[in-house]
Parts: sequence; structure tokens; C-alpha cells
Amino acid sequence: MKGFYNTIQTALNSSSNGDVVYVLSNIALIDNISVPQNITLKIGPYHTLSFAADKEIDVNGTLQTFSNSTFTKSGASLWSGIDIKSGGTLQLSGDTTIEYATTGVYINGNSSTPIDNGSYPSGNKLTIQNCTTGLSIYKCTPSLHNIYFDIITDDAIEVDYTTSDPTINRITINDGEYGIDIHDGADATLTESIIEEMDEDNIYLASFAGIDMNGGHNDIDRTSGKYAIDNTNPNAVYINVNNNYWDGETNVNVLFSAPDYVTCTSFDPSANNKGAYKTAAPANHTHSLLVARRYEKEGLFELALDVYKNIVFFSDNCYEKRKAFKRMVHIHDTQGYDFDDIVSLMQDELDSANGWYRAYLDCALCDIMVKECKYTDAICELEQRSRQYENSSIEVMMLTEIANIYGTRLGNTAKAKEYADRAAAINPGQSILIVAYDAAGEKYDPSQYEDIFRNAAVNFDIKPEPDDEEPEEQLSAGVAITPNPANPSTTISYSIPDPSHVKLVIYSVSGQKIATLVDGHMPAGKHAVVFDGSPYASGVYFYKFTSENFEKSGKMVLVK
Repeated sequence: MKGFYNTIQTALNSSSNGDVVYVLSNIALIDNISVPQNITLKIGPYHTLSFAADKEIDVNGTLQTFSNSTFTKSGASLWSGIDIKSGGTLQLSGDTTIEYATTGVYINGNSSTPIDNGSYPSGNKLTIQNCTTGLSIYKCTPSLHNIYFDIITDDAIEVDYTTSDPTINRITINDGEYGIDIHDGADATLTESIIEEMDEDNIYLASFAGIDMNGGHNDIDRTSGKYAIDNTNPNAVYINVNNNYWDGETNVNVLFSAPDYVTCTSFDPSANNKGAYKTAAPANHTHSLLVARRYEKEGLFELALDVYKNIVFFSDNCYEKRKAFKRMVHIHDTQGYDFDDIVSLMQDELDSANGWYRAYLDCALCDIMVKECKYTDAICELEQRSRQYENSSIEVMMLTEIANIYGTRLGNTAKAKEYADRAAAINPGQSILIVAYDAAGEKYDPSQYEDIFRNAAVNFDIKPEPDDEEPEEQLSAGVAITPNPANPSTTISYSIPDPSHVKLVIYSVSGQKIATLVDGHMPAGKHAVVFDGSPYASGVYFYKFTSENFEKSGKMVLVK
């Protein structure tokens, strides 16, 4: 693209697919900037863009910076920050600074490379400083590294929406309120990072939020009287934080507000200084999530998927299963795989899932519809499924996502406003409402209101309607295989105390489904089904039995 323009936005609006717009001087901006898809806006080295109060950059294409590029405010009031949409990228070709913004960088639905600052573990440094919130992540699973946070008024990193699961590597958080604030049902992985000098706790986990730091070799320096991880909430999950350095502290009662929900038996003996401590005791290599994470890091995606599938099939830990699903969706999304297998597995899990795990599955299935551009279907499903979570943070999330779809995908800001208002009527203090109103083209400040669901006890269990008549004989749920080994057939007997939808599936050792023996509603009582192993090779197989309120998996050997 050739020519000179009076404003950046005029140049961007005049561009065609593949064009590049160059900024070769310092510019003070009084309006928003929107970078369209397939257009690149390049900020020259040592140049500064300064913004008037509440103005922002929306990135749908590529925003590229060079050495010592700076984004800052032009007056006394904060500007809004950089909003990276689902198809956008902030590409750093040199160290870059973002400062004096309400939210330094906001990532909305972008799971691939929203911030491209070079190959891990090195790369160009992004500094986010003197902001209210440093980095906000909504409904996505990006990989982020080499970011430095300094003097942040509230959260350095905020993770919102139950399908979110960022991988955060080699970041430094210095001076803020909370280092990482993970909202209801969201997850994160943290490795080789430093968090220090927080006003409050280094990491805060809301209801059923999780963080994977197993073998992470992070340096977490808590403030005296505060916790390294605040996981005291009515819906805590078990987290693994082995092999990190806690500034020499090894008393789990000092480090964690709910130590009973934390696995922390191995400690790095000294600071890692933003890199894996070379002589630390080895992390537990048998831990499936850690193994899969390393496969992902090495680009061995098929192996990682196999491990994640096995976690879904055989783990009895709903947090691990949720984490595995999130990573599977991320791999399929970034590698261009279709989602059919994952959708089938999620629907199978919904038959027996309850609580926050079920809420995640409901949100994730709708999220996949959005990824597949089935926007109308996603809206209908979100509307219907949200009724199961009436007057809860999950209902607010689902209504917010409907608003987000209407505003950002379908261009209907009036409908976006309708659903944003519905969500705000439930809990006006929930921070995710910023997304809903942004989709409607409006600003919203949830800090003016109380977040009534923060630290609130919730129960999302969906119980069957009570039966009018009790069964004559009360049975215990159970499964038995006779004979085992099978040669080549065997009988699988099972009992259920109440009428229930029953599913009995056989899997190979690699996790491939080879037979569905039962899939339907069954009366209370004792039942049996024959598995004929004649078509299959000798070896180890696994069964998974699911009914209401009961689930069991086990091993079966086939010999011929």
C-alpha cells in the first residue's frame, strides 16, 4: 500500500487484504483504532502512540511493533488498552511497552498466538506497567511467554470464563494486588515464572478454578501474612504444585489457604531465576497431565492427545478430566483438526457429570459451535443450557457469551445489549460483564457493584426427579466380569438400584472405542451382557460403565 494519510484509521480503512500500514512518527490519538482482518499496522522503532482517555486499539488483523515501541496515555486519564480479537495478533519484533491503560492487553477468544514475541523460551520482551489490570484473558487457551508486569493496581493476569486455560511461561509479575486471578471454573498452567511483591495473595483461585504448576519450577515469593495460593472457597479443586520455589518456605499451612486440596511434597531448593532449576528433584514423570504437557511443548500433539483421552476415560478426578478436555480442544483448534471426536466424548461425559464439571462441558460444547461458526446453534444451546444454572455465575457467563456472539460475530449490538442487561440484572459486579457490554458497543464498570457470587457456595448438581415408587429390592451399584481373562468371550454383569440411562463401552489400550455394549435406559435390578472378543486381538482392554450416580472403569484381558 502506497500513499500518505492524515490519520491511521483512514489509512487502515483504505487498505486491501495483505496491505501494511506504517507509523513512522510519534502520534497522539483522540479516537479508537481498529486494525481489520488481514491488514498489518506496523509501529516503527522508538515511536510512541499516545491515546486520549478511554480510547483503545481493536486488533482483528496484525499489530506489529519494533524496538522500543510504546503505547501510553496522552493526558491525565488512562486509555483503555489493546483488545486482541479472535483473529488478531500482537507481533513483537522488538521490546515493547504498554503503560497507563485500564487493561494493558485484553485477549478475547484467541487460542493460537495472540501475542507473538518470538520462539519460547527467548523472544522479545513485552512490558506492561502502571495499568489497572495487566492482561485479561477471556474464553481462550493461548500460550504466552516473556512478559514483564510492574506496578499493576489490581490483577496482573486475569483469567475468565470456564473454558479458558492459558499456558503462561517465563513471565515476571512485580508489584500488584493479585498476581494471577483465575475466575470461576477457569484454569491456567504456570511454568518458569516469577511472582513477587504482591499486595494480596500471589495467586487467587475462585470457585472450582485450577492451576497446574506441577514441575513448573516457578519462583513464588509471597508477601508476609498473605498466601502464595488462596484456594479457600466453597468449591475448591485439587491442584498439584510440586517442584517450585517458595522463597525457602516449605510449610504448606503458610503457603496455601486450603492445604488439604494441594499436592506439594517436593520443593526446589533455591530460586530458579525464571528458568528450570537444573539440580531440582525431578518432578513426578508419571503424572499424566505433566507428561501430556511436555508432549505439547515438544510438538508431539498426537501423543499428547492420546494421554489426554486416557485421562478422560479412566481418571476419577473431574478437575483432571476438565483440564484434559481443554487441552484437547486447544490442540484441535490450533492444528486444524475437526472437533467430532471431542464432541462425542463430551456428550458421553454429560450423561454422568454434575456440578462445575457439567457446567464446563455445557459451556465447552457451545464454545466449539462458535469455533465451527455455528453461531445461531450456539446461541440456542447457550440459552437453553443457561436455565440449568439459574441465578449463578455460570448463567451470567452464558448470557455474556450470547451477547458476545451477537455483537462480535453477528454485528447485532441491540441484541448484545439485551443479553448484557439480562446478565447484569443477575450479578452487576461480575467482571465478565465488561465483555458483554463491549460487544454491545458500551463501556461498563463492574467495580461499582458487589460481585455477589465471589466466594459464594454453589451447587450445580442436576438431580433426577424422585420416583413415586421405591424398588422392592435396594441394590448397590456394581460391575463384575466373569471370566477375566476372556477366552474369547466373557459376561459383564452389572446392577443399578434405580432406573437409569446406562452406557457400557469397551476401549483398546490406546483409548479407541471398539464396542458399545449398552447405551439406553435400563430398569433397576441386575443385568448382564456378553462381550465377544473374537474379532479383536489378544491383549489388554478397558471397560467404562456409566449410570446415574455411578461410574466405574476397569481392565479386561483377552486371550485366544
